[in-house]
Amino acid sequence: MALAAMPRHLSARARARCLAARTVAEVLAAAARTEPFEQALAATRASINSDLVFALAHDPASDIAGELLRERVCRFIAREGTQVCAEAWAAETAEIADVMAARLAERFRRAAQKTG
Repeated sequence: MALAAMPRHLSARARARCLAARTVAEVLAAAARTEPFEQALAATRASINSDLVFALAHDPASDIAGELLRERVCRFIAREGTQVCAEAWAAETAEIADVMAARLAERFRRAAQKTG
């Protein structure tokens, strides 16, 4: 299980939060990649890398990138399509990261409990 790879001195809840925060950071970084070459390098890395966080962030089955997109769309609709300045975008991104990290941490913690 993913949490087993996290530092043992942390509680299961803390390990889940740490793993979730790192996973969300990678998803946000992936979403920010706009250059085709950067995207190709990331795709190559995903196919050959055994990094757990990278694998979780890019796993189509987990759909974490889809969650990011859904959060963005909900906020865009809530502000009625109004564009925001770079500062507001960064603040919104931080809020989304916090929401997603909390949600993922709980998902990871529950999965770890099920597997024992």
